[in-house]
Amino acid sequence: MKVYRGPESKPFYDETHEFVSRISPEQLEEGIRSKSQIRFNITKEAVFRQAVCTAVFEEEDLLPMAGALIDRLQASQSALSEIKKVCGANELDDSEKVRAIQAALLQLK
Repeated sequence: MKVYRGPESKPFYDETHEFVSRISPEQLEEGIRSKSQIRFNITKEAVFRQAVCTAVFEEEDLLPMAGALIDRLQASQSALSEIKKVCGANELDDSEKVRAIQAALLQLK
């Protein structure tokens, strides 16, 4: 998981939001499994006072997170099934297959 820091008054895509830390999959999984916390450094530059952010996962956070992950996994599985079907379709030429695969992948965004 990537962590960005920026002003509340600016949208995320604004250049003032800067990448400051990365949470490993193992840290994220452990934080969710143990219903504990994940701490990460959010200091923009090393010469500044060090700042940390702590994310605490509470019981009521876990069900919505799980539901969202299941939805994403189902969408990915659906796209994969569609891609497999397109790849096996003998009636489509290569360019039609590429367009169909691109359409399936666009559904994931």
